[in-house]
Amino acid sequence: MLTQHFVSRYENDEFEETMDFVEWIGESGLLKCLREKAETIRDIQFAN
Repeated sequence: MLTQHFVSRYENDEFEETMDFVEWIGESGLLKCLREKAETIRDIQFAN
């Protein structure tokens, strides 16, 4: 199952809360944050 699909179903309380699911949610949030930070860093331009 794709993470995006899982998160949507999880937010609709379609799954019983387990440690694996809590970790999956936390790691997907962390990945999103890291991707946003990486994009910000790629956009930095240095002046000479």
